[in-house]
Amino acid sequence: MSQTALDYPDEIEEAAMEWRLLISSGSLSASEQREFEAWRSADPRHADAYDQATTLWSALATLEKNKLHPSLFQRKSPRFLAGLLAHSPLRQIASPAGIAAAAALALTVIVGFTLVNGVSQGTDTLVADAPIVVAERTGTGETKTVTLTDGSNVTLGAATVIEVDLSPTARRVRLVQGAAVFDVASDAGRPFTVEAEAFTARVLGTMFDIRSNGGVVRLSVAEGSVEAAHPWIRDGAATSLVERKELVAGQQITATQGEGLDGIQTFNEESFAAWRDDRLRYTGATLAELVADANRYSDRPIILADSLSDQEGERVTLTFDGNEVHRLLATLPVLFAVEIDDPGDGEITIRAR
Repeated sequence: MSQTALDYPDEIEEAAMEWRLLISSGSLSASEQREFEAWRSADPRHADAYDQATTLWSALATLEKNKLHPSLFQRKSPRFLAGLLAHSPLRQIASPAGIAAAAALALTVIVGFTLVNGVSQGTDTLVADAPIVVAERTGTGETKTVTLTDGSNVTLGAATVIEVDLSPTARRVRLVQGAAVFDVASDAGRPFTVEAEAFTARVLGTMFDIRSNGGVVRLSVAEGSVEAAHPWIRDGAATSLVERKELVAGQQITATQGEGLDGIQTFNEESFAAWRDDRLRYTGATLAELVADANRYSDRPIILADSLSDQEGERVTLTFDGNEVHRLLATLPVLFAVEIDDPGDGEITIRAR
């Protein structure tokens, strides 16, 4: 398991930043290139530290300076910070008080060096190998409410699977698939974390709705506040930086594997978790998400043909009734360049038109 840059000795961190500065200057000679390659391959920590420095550099090039969390600057070596602040978009605060000023920036999006290995490991220190003490699931078209041992209530939508791990220090739920509303019992000593794909929501006590289907995770908050976290995406791939946004009641957010966290939006209170009445509402839905949700209600599997990969970027806004999947199928050719191959029984295939 690789480590975060916070664990590196100062000399490795400083060397990584110095190489980053030299390479970014465009003046690297052939001999220096060979020296860099030798340094990078001499120790796995060197390559990892350089990748971390490059990732942070790229993040600072796209994030506004008033949306940086001071944890980015904690425990960094002075030479690392000097190079970062002098040559990045933060150079305007590279003064003797630069680091202190950076730590005092207003926080609206929290970006920190939380390590992500494959899927999200959440934002708390949890017992990774703790046994799953509760597993709940629903069938096609089924909805049910379960009460966890901590007093929290979870309403599961159709074809939904959750895994629950409640320990003396933390409460952790993994939304494997589907949709769920969480009415979390307040317990200041045990944060409540829900993971879906690489997305993480962390609360102490509140009510919120999470849906995870077709590579898209949607979070809506009805009461209290929730911290949403997802790996920061660079060039379409997840990095070791985690972007965080805090949502309050009446706000919602979407995260995708290829784009990370979207912007925070407001929603109508009446539309909160409308799927409990089999009404599924979408803003900016992909074809894959719509079909994944439709499969939670359909008694026949709906398959997306491989030829539809070109339409992954298309987004639509609509509402459909889970009990009327046939109406959704009839609408898809109007919304997307597709056709429906329905033999009357067995699989329904959606192909490119």
